[in-house]
Amino acid sequence: MNNNRSSFTLIELLVVIAILGILASLLLPTLGKARQKAKRSVCASQQKSIALAIFNYQDDNADYYPPADEFNVTNHSWDDKISTYLSRNWTAAQMSQKKHLTSNSSGGEALFRCASDSYESPSGFARRSYAMIRGSIWDSKSSTVGDWTGVAWDHGSRTASSVEDFSGTAILSEYPSPGNWIGHPSNYAHLRKPSDQLSEDKGLHGDSKNNFLFSDGHVQNIHVYSNIGAGTPAIPEGMWTHWKDD
Repeated sequence: MNNNRSSFTLIELLVVIAILGILASLLLPTLGKARQKAKRSVCASQQKSIALAIFNYQDDNADYYPPADEFNVTNHSWDDKISTYLSRNWTAAQMSQKKHLTSNSSGGEALFRCASDSYESPSGFARRSYAMIRGSIWDSKSSTVGDWTGVAWDHGSRTASSVEDFSGTAILSEYPSPGNWIGHPSNYAHLRKPSDQLSEDKGLHGDSKNNFLFSDGHVQNIHVYSNIGAGTPAIPEGMWTHWKDD
């Protein structure tokens, strides 16, 4: 009689399934972290590309950062202002439409939508995951009324040469809100304070962390409250202002 077994017993199958389940439980968190890290890297790369367009804009506009938005004037937003440097070549009338005309071009969602941004925009609009840093209080050191502590605000901006801490001043960060879309001049085109940022997305990359683009072109993934200097989450200083040692 041949007693060689050609199949597993039920117990053996259950043991194999249990082992596979344990391995999966060990591997899935690691794979999830790897995917999250990859998305974070893609978003950082997008911000660096945006930085190059901003720097080109400064070269042609007396060293000024693009204003965050010009609502009810030209109705242009900061991404409209740098569109020429992203092969979008829009007319002023097209920029005034408050939305982006194509969603997947190199100057569209392929650049302005972070891979971790899960919000959807209304039909005809394209996602924008980023906003210029405005700061939250009037610039008490400035002689110009209407200047804010950041680099860009509604209807205005400052020059790069006025930034005292070039490597420590943030100029752009992630602000994935349902109302933030390409070409739209609104409060979502600029960031006032980190508490606003967290109220919208809880940190795109986990643990209340977002990517920040700094004036010198480097991108850093940090907790939004980690660099507010002597300020508070509601009135931040540190990287949220153009000052040094605040």
